[in-house]
Amino acid sequence: MTDHYLDLAMKETPGAAAMSSAQAAAVRDVERGLKRAEPAYKAVEDHCSAVTRTEVSCAVDAPDTKAWEACVHRPDAR
Repeated sequence: MTDHYLDLAMKETPGAAAMSSAQAAAVRDVERGLKRAEPAYKAVEDHCSAVTRTEVSCAVDAPDTKAWEACVHRPDAR
């Protein structure tokens, strides 16, 4: 589920389509670190066993990072 989020973040990165696979991998690693600071992403990584089936289904089908974050936004993830 978090990999899907990173895939979405990569698609939203300007110039991603023109990157080599090595460049894309490097950007993906940077994105993983940056996204780790975001509450919704961190909550999923830290408490993956507490994420509901509904949240997982929603996030996996999300078309972009904002939709993904809306799927897993929890009040205690601030």
